[in-house]
Amino acid sequence: MKDPDQKAPKGGHPPIDLLTVDVWDTVLRRRCHPDAVKLHLARYLLLTYREAIDPTYQTVSELLKLRQKAEGLLGQETQKKGFDDEYHHQEVYGLWLDLIGLKALPDRLHLIDRLSSLEWEQEKWVSYVDSGIEDEIASRPAKKVVFLSDFYWSGDTLRRLLDHHQVGHWFSSGHVSCDIGLNKRSGRLYPHIHAHYDVLPQKHLHMGDNPHADIHAAKALGIGTHHYLPEKAHAERLLRERLFHDREALIEGIVGGFQSDIPPPETRHQEAYRFGQQWSTLFVGFVLEVMEQGIRDGVEAIYFLTREGEFFLKIYQGLQEGSALGFETKPAHLLHVSRLATFAASLESFSIKEMMRLWSLYSVQSMAALLKSLGLDLGTFKALLEKNGIDPKEPITYPWLHEGVKAFFEDPEVLNLIGPLLSQKKASLLAYLKSRGIDSGSRRIGLVDIGWRGTIQDNLARTLPQVDFEGYYLGLNGFLNEQPRNAHKTAFGPDARDPDFKGDLLHHVAPLEMLSNASSGSVVSYQIGDEGIEVVTLKDEAENQVHEAFVADFQRGVLSTVSEWAHQIRTHTLMAEEMKASSMRVWREMIGSPPAFLGEAYFQLNHNETFGVGGFIDKGQLIRTQDVWLAFIHRPSRLRLVQSLNQVGWLEGLLARRDLGLFFSLSLRLFLKVTGYKERL
Repeated sequence: MKDPDQKAPKGGHPPIDLLTVDVWDTVLRRRCHPDAVKLHLARYLLLTYREAIDPTYQTVSELLKLRQKAEGLLGQETQKKGFDDEYHHQEVYGLWLDLIGLKALPDRLHLIDRLSSLEWEQEKWVSYVDSGIEDEIASRPAKKVVFLSDFYWSGDTLRRLLDHHQVGHWFSSGHVSCDIGLNKRSGRLYPHIHAHYDVLPQKHLHMGDNPHADIHAAKALGIGTHHYLPEKAHAERLLRERLFHDREALIEGIVGGFQSDIPPPETRHQEAYRFGQQWSTLFVGFVLEVMEQGIRDGVEAIYFLTREGEFFLKIYQGLQEGSALGFETKPAHLLHVSRLATFAASLESFSIKEMMRLWSLYSVQSMAALLKSLGLDLGTFKALLEKNGIDPKEPITYPWLHEGVKAFFEDPEVLNLIGPLLSQKKASLLAYLKSRGIDSGSRRIGLVDIGWRGTIQDNLARTLPQVDFEGYYLGLNGFLNEQPRNAHKTAFGPDARDPDFKGDLLHHVAPLEMLSNASSGSVVSYQIGDEGIEVVTLKDEAENQVHEAFVADFQRGVLSTVSEWAHQIRTHTLMAEEMKASSMRVWREMIGSPPAFLGEAYFQLNHNETFGVGGFIDKGQLIRTQDVWLAFIHRPSRLRLVQSLNQVGWLEGLLARRDLGLFFSLSLRLFLKVTGYKERL
């Protein structure tokens, strides 16, 4: 900046004795509504001290109202002493904590210092220098240039912020209302400044944005004024204020900003990449919920379960790197697990009662399938099965009622053989968990998976009953088994335990599983060797081909948005709860109106029991256009078509495919409309 003591150029402004300049929305601007900074502190308190906060106030909006109440009460007390309604920020924190119900905290003084530090860091994060203010100040030469602000930070602290933005040297000194007890709004601060600098109002020019405090109140005292309100910056400020009260519009704007991004050159499937960006709200919202819940629950660490957890962990790490919360979050790790690798290890005994945890999900099962679910070799038990009159490969309805099955479970020879095998599986799982930092000495551990019933969490909770496991899921279906006492579960999306539960989003979860999946393979077992624990996995090459052709680019699209999401979440203090409505719309669009790439990818996938749909590609090839038309006039043909459609399951995905042919697609749509098939699902 030019020397403020220089003489005015010909045709410029005449020199004055004192130029005072407002700070907020004049020298410095925020990328958010001012109250978003206060919300930032409210979020910290809510997540860190939730259990100690009065339940009435356990939302950031309620905590903000209490802070505003504290400010009002302190202002009234100051007015009673003959000053204006002024207060320092640390005074506010103290009364705020009292109103919240945190008066008796043993670390109360430390917390006040922590809040002060958090607000300082957040103001640094959201503030920036106005692009035109330097020239405006330089064009008005003055003997002294001073900043003058109505604010609750001390002058020294505000000077530090100006220095942080490398503009502190513009001002020879500065004054803030809370230090003096008088403010610009009342007009009483201006005479104090005149007395301090021994300057007449006629020799004083004040520059600022507020029409009352900076202009009218100053003019009333004979002070010269300059209303600094640049059109573009002011319009941006008004937009930010509107978006503060309309979080849906804020989120929509964030997602809309991704449309201008150019996919990287290595992108094989640009449509998948674009939808990854467009649908990122769902995945980022879920992982933000995990981040918040981990702090709220006081877990030691958060473990993301393979395979979907590999994708979610990348999002979590991206939010961490982008300082999405602005304060410390829980450490996160990957945990290689599966139902197959954890079920047998979690059994208390080899008994009908314990097997009901599996049979409640699969009431028709062969003994070969049962042994496979336990990770045991059929050949080891084949003779014993036959001894008890069981065909190993024959599906048995309600196996727990089958006399041969009951005899097999009570056979001493079976029990002597299977006991050591199950003990070894438990020992291997415990060794693996310990290698990842989880053992009987752990207190509380967070687990993240895509969801539905949380059976892997149940298995881990039964394996380590001394540890509390907090499970975080996208959605939860109704539980079919008794829940372990040390297993607690929450869902970002639909939860069958909610009174207002609507299960439509859980009708077709396999597409969401596919989009969240990884190509690392499914965990089969753990082997203890000389060099530690080896995780044994099974990869499906056909599945991985689909992953590379479609899913990898979709996930890259999501991950490309995470740094921007982190910045916006931090700047505007977005909470996961505020992203939920938009996230559920994404989920509903994903399964109800899927893009072509998703339908094509889904029906190329090798579906197994985990995904809930088996071998559609082979069955789908049996549906021909003539089969559809025959179904209109021939009842047996109609029954066959309905059976085929039942095997398909996800009709919206089928109809989204571009490779079906237009006539087939129109014919099938007509059949569905005329028969009302979809409405009956």
